[in-house]
Amino acid sequence: MNMKKITYLTVAATLAFAIAACTDVLDTVPSNAVASGTMWTNEALTDQGVAGVYAPMRNWGFYSNNAGDYSASDCVPFEILGVSGEIRFEVKYLTGVADANYGLFSTMWKKLYEGVHRANDAIANLPTAGGITAEKRGRLTAEAKFMRAYYYMRLNELYGRNGLGVPVYTEPVAAEECNRGQSPENEVWALVEQDLTDAINEPNFPGKYLEKGRSSKGAAYAFRGRARLLQQKYAEAADDFSKVKACGFGLFQGGYKQLFTQANEGCEEMIFSLTNIEENGFGSIIQKYAGTRSAGGKAGGNGWADYMVNPAVVDLYEKTNGSPFDWDEAIPGYSAMTPSEREVYFVRDTKSDDPSWVATNTIFKNNSAKPAYLPEGNEARIKLVYADRDPRLGFNVITPYSEFFGLDANGGNVAVNTVYRYPVKGGNQHLSQTGVNDLSLNDANATGFMYYHRKFIIEGANLESRDYNPIDEPIMRYAQVLLMWAEAIVQQNGSLTDAASKVNEVRGRSSVNMPGYTFTSKEDAMEKIRNEVRREFVGEGVDFYEELRWGTLKKVKYEGKAGGFSIYDGGAHNILGGRSNRPAATNLWSTYNDYSIWPVPRTEIEKNPNLTPTPGWQY
Repeated sequence: MNMKKITYLTVAATLAFAIAACTDVLDTVPSNAVASGTMWTNEALTDQGVAGVYAPMRNWGFYSNNAGDYSASDCVPFEILGVSGEIRFEVKYLTGVADANYGLFSTMWKKLYEGVHRANDAIANLPTAGGITAEKRGRLTAEAKFMRAYYYMRLNELYGRNGLGVPVYTEPVAAEECNRGQSPENEVWALVEQDLTDAINEPNFPGKYLEKGRSSKGAAYAFRGRARLLQQKYAEAADDFSKVKACGFGLFQGGYKQLFTQANEGCEEMIFSLTNIEENGFGSIIQKYAGTRSAGGKAGGNGWADYMVNPAVVDLYEKTNGSPFDWDEAIPGYSAMTPSEREVYFVRDTKSDDPSWVATNTIFKNNSAKPAYLPEGNEARIKLVYADRDPRLGFNVITPYSEFFGLDANGGNVAVNTVYRYPVKGGNQHLSQTGVNDLSLNDANATGFMYYHRKFIIEGANLESRDYNPIDEPIMRYAQVLLMWAEAIVQQNGSLTDAASKVNEVRGRSSVNMPGYTFTSKEDAMEKIRNEVRREFVGEGVDFYEELRWGTLKKVKYEGKAGGFSIYDGGAHNILGGRSNRPAATNLWSTYNDYSIWPVPRTEIEKNPNLTPTPGWQY
C-alpha cells in the first residue's frame, strides 16, 4: 500500500476530533472521535490533528464527491461556474435565481469555517503538544497557519468583497461564542498575509513540501502573492511570485498531458494539491461526472458526461502559428450560418458506420444530400479545424473525430479505441465499418453534441471505480504563478517585455510550443494573460475565481458575443452554436442579486444577528 493511501486511511479513522466550531457540520462528529484535549498528547495523534486541518478541503473542490445535487444543497464543481465549464442540468446559480438561502453558499461557508476552526485548534495546542521536537513543532505550526490563511483567503474573496469582510476567529471558541460580525475586508487580508509571513519565516518550514498535499514555503509565497494581487498590491505580489522558484518549483517539462497523471502528482509544477486516493470518499468524482460512457471503472459504471466544455473556450485555442482561430477562415461564411446550416460540416462519412443505421438516422439523411457534404471526406475536413491548433486543446478536450482510448461500454473491462463521431449514437458503443468503436454517450448527451473533458479522465481499463479517481487535484500550479506574476508586472505599469516573458514560459513548454507573445499595451497584455488562463486551466476549477477577481465573469460567461467573447451569445451552447441540451440553456446573471459577491448565507444571519447582510442581496 502506498504512503498516500496509508496516510489518508489512518487519518480518516481519527481526524474527526471534537473541536468547537461555528458550523453545523461538526455537530455530526462521531462519538468515537479523538477529543481535542487528547489529540495533542503524542506525536502520532498530533500528526493526525494537523492532517485534520487539511480535511475540510475535501468535498467542496471543483470535482467534489458531494456534487450530485446540482440545483439545491450540495457543492457544484467550480469548473462549471467559470467560463470554461458547462453542465447538462439546471443549476440555480447559472440561471440567476440563486438567493441568499442557496445551498452552495451555506455549504462553502460551513466548510471554510470548519477549516478555520480546525487550524485555530492546532495553532493553540501545538506549543504544548507532547512527543514532538521543537523543529517539528515549528513546521506543523507553519502548516496550520498556512491553512488558516488559505481558508480565510477563500472566504474573503467569495464573501468579503467590496470592503465587507468576514468574521475573524483566531483562537478556539465554543459554538455559542461564534457571534462576531464581519471584520473589514482589509483586516482579513492583513491576517492572511501575517499567517503566510509567519509560515515563510519559520526556519523549519520546507521550501518544497515533504509530502504531496502538504503546504510549504513555496506555496506560502504563491498564496501571499495572490492575496496581494487581490488587494492590488502589485509590486509586493510580483516580489512574492519571484521567490517561488527558488523553493524548488518550476514548470514541468515532461509533457502537458503527462502533468495530470498519478505519476507526476509530486512534480515540480504542483505547488499545492488536494490529495486523492482510490478509496470511497477520498477520490475525485470527475470520472463519473465529466467522463463519457467510454470512461469508467472496472468495478462497473460508466461516465455520465454531465460536465462539459464551453465551445467559446475551445474557440480561444489559437492556431499553431499563434494567430487567433477563426471559424470563417476554416469554413467560409460559418459565423453567419445557423446551427442547422453548420451541421453538414460535422456529419460522419458515409462509410463510417453500418448502412442500416445510416439509412434510419434523420440527421445523417438530412445532411448527406447537401452539396457541401463530402461522402468520403467530411470527417477529414472537420478534423483539420482542430488539428492545426494549440496542443493543449487536444490534451484538455475531446473534439469531433478525435480518438479516446476508452473502456468498452459493452462490458468485459476491455480497453478499446474510440472516435467521437457525429451524429452520435446513444447508449453503448457500436463498431464501425472501419473497425473502430464510436465514443459512447448516453442518449441525452448524444443529442447535445458538446465538447467533453479529457484532462484527469483515466483511459482504458485502469481504474477500479469510476466514483473515486485517484489523481490529485491541483489547487496551485507554477504555471498559475507565472501568469499572476505577469499580471502583477503589467498592472504596476512595469516592463511589458518582462511580463510577456512570464507568459511565454507557459506557452513555450516543449509539449505546447506555442509562439511567444509581444505585448503592445497594458490592455493587450491583460487580454492575452486572461485568455492564457482560460486555455491553460480548463478542467481545473481555476477560471471562476480569476474571472470573479478580474470582474469579467458577467461579460464572458453570461453575455458572450455581446461582451465580445466568441461567436456565441450568452449562455450554454453545443458545438454547432445552438443551445445545449440542458433544461435551462441560457445563463442568466441575476437581475436582483449582486452575483459579483457571494452573500452571507441567510441561515448564518438568522443565527448571528451581529452579521451584516451582504449589500446587493435580497434576504
